[in-house]
Amino acid sequence: MQGRTIRMVCAIGLLAIALPVFAQYGHPLKGSWSGDWWLVKGQNNHILLDFNFVASGYGTTTLTGVYNPGPDQAPMQKLTLTPPDVITAGKSAIAARDAAVAKQAADSAAAASAGAAAKTASPAPATPPASALLKPGEVLSVGSSGPNVAALQKKLGEAGFSTGETDGNFGKGTQSAVTSFQKSKNLSADGVIGPATASALGLDASKGAAETPKTPSAGTAGTASAGRGGAPAVKDNIAIATDPWMLHFEVDTKDDAGKPVHYVVDGKMENLGAAYTRVITGTWKAGTKVGNFKVVRN
Repeated sequence: MQGRTIRMVCAIGLLAIALPVFAQYGHPLKGSWSGDWWLVKGQNNHILLDFNFVASGYGTTTLTGVYNPGPDQAPMQKLTLTPPDVITAGKSAIAARDAAVAKQAADSAAAASAGAAAKTASPAPATPPASALLKPGEVLSVGSSGPNVAALQKKLGEAGFSTGETDGNFGKGTQSAVTSFQKSKNLSADGVIGPATASALGLDASKGAAETPKTPSAGTAGTASAGRGGAPAVKDNIAIATDPWMLHFEVDTKDDAGKPVHYVVDGKMENLGAAYTRVITGTWKAGTKVGNFKVVRN
């Protein structure tokens, strides 16, 4: 009897620990978040964000949110939380890697053929390295895709300008990172990779900085792999699933002077996992004003 009582007490104790853990799983946004909202770092305003769901039919729900719940609360508009596209991103990254590997094999075959021909022919004029990222007159901009863009995204990340995109597709995240990098180098901030920006990143054809990846060894297909010279990295589905979730909402409220103001908010939610330490960081816009915010789940 005493042993059964001890086992029951232990079971209740374990259940008390497990319930909060299991309660944390579910929709990653739902709940209350608090933090700071600022125009100038150090001059922070405390904010509270509350996310919930409203049933909109059998088996369906609608995500809703409230900005600063309380007497002056304002409902969020156009609220979306977009997870990483694991399938598309994974396929795109693997395709980019395979294309780069195939190009390396073709370049090696061409080099061997050229070496054999050089023994009986006069030397050919020097040409830019076949593995260079940009050829003369070539540019990368929104809409571009492929191994070159994947290599660009990697270089920007290494330089401290995160794109939020690693799938070889030149989107708004990559454009924003390029613009920030250009500003840091006093270049024309047009969000386009041309000769000057490519040179600043060390990716222009004259330097031949972008190298093709080494052929992966057996058993590594579909997992993270990259040449040391900047070849496009390939993430597996688990790695991609830990990428940030993108948050967007808009809200109509009043500023400190009591005047109506419309905020447009974009952020990313990171640190997903069993530890359930989740942080949302991003920017807000109100007319010509642009600021930052950071909130953590309560």
